[in-house]
Amino acid sequence: MLHSVSAAALHSKKDYIKHPKESGYRGIHLIYKYDGTKQDYKNLFVEIQLRSKIQHSWATAVEVVDTFTNQALKSNQGQEDWKEFFRYASNEFSKLERTPSLKTLENEDTNKKLRELLEKLQVINKLKAFSVTTRHIENNPANDNEYYLLILNTEDASIGFITFPPSQLNDANKTYSEYEKNFKDDETKNVVLVSSFSIKELKKAYPNYFADTREFIANIEKCIKQVARAATATVDG
Repeated sequence: MLHSVSAAALHSKKDYIKHPKESGYRGIHLIYKYDGTKQDYKNLFVEIQLRSKIQHSWATAVEVVDTFTNQALKSNQGQEDWKEFFRYASNEFSKLERTPSLKTLENEDTNKKLRELLEKLQVINKLKAFSVTTRHIENNPANDNEYYLLILNTEDASIGFITFPPSQLNDANKTYSEYEKNFKDDETKNVVLVSSFSIKELKKAYPNYFADTREFIANIEKCIKQVARAATATVDG
């Protein structure tokens, strides 16, 4: 961390752990202002974001879902079910860390809501499929700016994809629409159109957790097991 003896001074601090964002985001942001002798850097700002491993696993999962579902959950925009899922997940994660929960969820059974949305959205199967997909794309040597039409089968956690070169974006969108129409009544199938460029951006932002949501999934399982153990103890008692 930067100290006052350096060429930068702490300008402001935002504590999203004591006061989580309504989206469920938690972390601490420290904003420093350059105050050294180099004129080129005069008055420039740098932001440092601090998160625990649990908090970072949540943020990573949001990024992964955003990339593969063409949403903007990170900016609190997107499908309501997904936004609610991540709010409930964050609230349950705060219990693991004994940090403040979202005040707007104080009177809700967030663990129950979390389990319902896990099932409804098929979250675990989708996250695992996304991880498999990125490995396929990374291993493809000709993926500079290509488009991938992904067909996720949540029933058996399998995935297939069709590749389109940059010049065939219209064809990719047309095929995507056709697949969506064909699978509109099949809850086990999900169709996603993603560019290899967005995959690279994801890797750039999260190099150590590239589409790897195993830690997030493990934390979700901890939350569910914690409630199950509490229920068993109550019955035994």
